[in-house]
Amino acid sequence: YEPKDATAHLKPEVLEPLTELRERLAGLPQWTAETIHAAVNGLAEARGQPPDAAELAGLLSLPEPHVTRALRLLEGRGRLFRAGEYWFDAAWLEGVKLKLAALSKQSGGFTPADARTLLSSTRKWTLPLLEALDKAGFSKRVGERRLVR
Repeated sequence: YEPKDATAHLKPEVLEPLTELRERLAGLPQWTAETIHAAVNGLAEARGQPPDAAELAGLLSLPEPHVTRALRLLEGRGRLFRAGEYWFDAAWLEGVKLKLAALSKQSGGFTPADARTLLSSTRKWTLPLLEALDKAGFSKRVGERRLVR
């Protein structure tokens, strides 16, 4: 990563754990600053359609256990949100939660199809995300609709 770009584009609370992650992963023989940067950016840019750990490992040409360890570290720092086998960028997800809350308030809940449209995604990613949000207490499934708590 480029420190100048990171300072310009990342909030301080995001920059610190990413810097810590970079330092921890630098000790692993196959990790480089470029692969860490690619992993973090790839998940942020994927928005509602992130790769799973195996796909990300393939894209980065790294062993899946190393990638999974890094993803868990970022999840523990609140930078990623795990939904089944997918890892969503937490900053992107906060915006999504605001949109889902507004939709729920306006329409008396929302369906998976409503969420899929809002996320510009597919059922492959939308359903695990909605289930994880239910489990996290953000929403509650009532029949085919979900209500924001």
